[in-house]
Amino acid sequence: MSLEALGWRPFFETAYTGIAGKKQSPGRVVSVHKKGFFVNDGTTVRSAYPSGQLRRNRHTGGMFPCTGDWVIMDPPGTGEQSRITRVLPRENSLCRHDAGTRHIKSGGRVKQQVIAANLDHVFIVCGLDRDFNPRRIERYLSTVYASEVPPVILLNKADMYADPSIFLVEAKQTVIDAPIYMISAETGMGMAAVEAYLAPRKTIALMGSSGVGKSTLVNRLAGWDQRKTSRISDAVGKGVHTTSSRDLILLPGGAMLIDNPGIRELGLWDEGEGVSATFADIEALALGCRFSNCTHMSEPGCAILHALETETLDIERYVSYRKQQEEIDQLAERKARTPLKNKK
Repeated sequence: MSLEALGWRPFFETAYTGIAGKKQSPGRVVSVHKKGFFVNDGTTVRSAYPSGQLRRNRHTGGMFPCTGDWVIMDPPGTGEQSRITRVLPRENSLCRHDAGTRHIKSGGRVKQQVIAANLDHVFIVCGLDRDFNPRRIERYLSTVYASEVPPVILLNKADMYADPSIFLVEAKQTVIDAPIYMISAETGMGMAAVEAYLAPRKTIALMGSSGVGKSTLVNRLAGWDQRKTSRISDAVGKGVHTTSSRDLILLPGGAMLIDNPGIRELGLWDEGEGVSATFADIEALALGCRFSNCTHMSEPGCAILHALETETLDIERYVSYRKQQEEIDQLAERKARTPLKNKK
């Protein structure tokens, strides 16, 4: 094992060289838990805790370690724990508004939650049993595009249908510019396409609701029971949380997976770039409106209204676009009143 095998690149080396002390060393956060972190330094996995400044950052909007981060550590001290003193700059980060979007509506403080950092791809996993929802896919896409990480859509549990192609057709109407694969983590169907992304030193994060089969997917790719899995209740059709922490898992071929707990609420964090990428077709239509300040409500010559009337634009997709736009506009107003130290 080496730092390079964990994804250490010149970007991180340059940042580290400029700020690290003589006795300090770098490492990658491989797990976040209630009492601290586990960090892989290329030789071993250390238990670590954050410095006082990092603990303050957590409450003030500064950099705080998350799974996938590269950090600077002091040598192990009492109890064989290392102290994390700095988080190195991130190449990218997967973020959301901190759980509880009610805080925005009620005027509460805006807080960012960094889900994972320094990624090469994000696998958006959707279950084809009772989880498939194009509107949810759009929300995931807006979040991933905002992180500037390429998304990949995995339609899991395709083995449950004799002909699951209807889901693929619907997904292609929702997804503008991201690959989509029909798979079954349970049977291995379609997994060759997934494994093609798992090159050595690459880091992939998994996103999806509870019960979509992320744990089964991790077990399939890892080749062993890395994650315990739970059966879905046929009565309620809801998944059971089988992942309670965000862990970076090293796969046999040298790639790394960051598994995330099932997401119940995904509040958007960016100021529009992700939404624009997800709904690029609608924003392209808007360029054809007669008036540059068209609200797409009642103006003559509105290209979007025309597309809705002629059914070349799906009304549910447009409503989803408007909802996301309203959410980020509201969030931007709250951000303007809440000083934040970290953009990533």
